[in-house]
Amino acid sequence: MAVEITMPQLSDTMDAGKILAWNKKEGDVVQRGDILAEVETDKANLEIESFHNGVLLKIVVPVDGSAAVGELIAVIGEAGESVGASSPSKAAPQPPADVQTASTPPTPTPTASVNTAVKTAAPLADNSATPAPSTGRLKASPLAKKIAAERGINLAVVQGSGPDGRIVKRDVIDQGSITPQSAPSLPTPSSVQQSSQANAATDSTSALSSTRPSASKPGEATSGGALIPFSKMRQTIARRMQQSVNEAPHFYVTTSILMDNAVHLRKILKERPGYENTSVNHFIIKAAAYGIVAEPRVNYAVRDDQFVFQPEGINIGIITAIEDGLLIPVLKNVDTMALQDV
Repeated sequence: MAVEITMPQLSDTMDAGKILAWNKKEGDVVQRGDILAEVETDKANLEIESFHNGVLLKIVVPVDGSAAVGELIAVIGEAGESVGASSPSKAAPQPPADVQTASTPPTPTPTASVNTAVKTAAPLADNSATPAPSTGRLKASPLAKKIAAERGINLAVVQGSGPDGRIVKRDVIDQGSITPQSAPSLPTPSSVQQSSQANAATDSTSALSSTRPSASKPGEATSGGALIPFSKMRQTIARRMQQSVNEAPHFYVTTSILMDNAVHLRKILKERPGYENTSVNHFIIKAAAYGIVAEPRVNYAVRDDQFVFQPEGINIGIITAIEDGLLIPVLKNVDTMALQDV
């Protein structure tokens, strides 16, 4: 009996997906575990895995087409079976991807109180708080695992750009193009800040311009240029940025800080077990948390234009630029975390 394949919910905020590519064509044999298609979501490009054996009888949503979560995108059945002869049965719900994302953007933190935080760097090694134990399971899509196996790439060294650090096809391909001589180093805090500000400005401008009505058709030249489709990820970035501007008071303070003592402390700590991966970023994140403890009002947000909201904990987002977008991993309760746990 034919089975309907519907658009799965690949993240907790996904309401629709765009088909980027079909890995199978009509008439192809499909085995359980095969990758049917690649889908663009509001978080990343992910794959749709088949949970049924049979033949791909019909593709309902073509490449570049979009479908809401739960809508029919394809039909799988037995060879020679007519799709129109009988109504296909509903497939069991596709299990959602293993993701966990923040529903609201992190409140930007000022740099005004970093001086005080750096002076208290000595007690950073407090181990009073320990993070939740890691499951040790590597999060990667089936297609990413297949490509990694074919190219001899160790997934343990691949940085995932999907939801909750999930490794997707693009990450494996990018890793394969990196040689030991050209492997990128971790970004410095200043470069991350400059890059994130530049990307944020670009995303905000793109978001505002894309919402204005236009008489031009998609892809049609406009004033000597061309209209580029707005990706789901950039739509989400624009929406989150606008929400942040509306709810979180913004102000910026610039100061100079002597980092000699912090750099010296980092050099000492890196020789101790558990601190091998300590970077300058760790110190700045902890310093920002100490600053918020000293001045908790900088962590306030506005709610419904009537209330001031003070979060229970101190959560800090690290803006990270990726190709055609941004990711913001959020560290929870940074003020209670030991330095090596950041």
